[in-house]
Amino acid sequence: MLEVSLSKLADDIQRNINFFQEPNTKLNKLINKYKEFADGDDLQLKKLDQLLSQLDNDGVT
Repeated sequence: MLEVSLSKLADDIQRNINFFQEPNTKLNKLINKYKEFADGDDLQLKKLDQLLSQLDNDGVT
């Protein structure tokens, strides 16, 4: 179940990045939720970093 939630959050983050092309409040909330669900899992956090590498990281928490 946790893997499904992380996958859904990753999809939501990707859609947000594709649509806005810059950091925004909704993206920050999705990122925070993903980090909470990942609970320090290095593999999951690396996946998040890969998604976020599509952005200029200024302002992303």
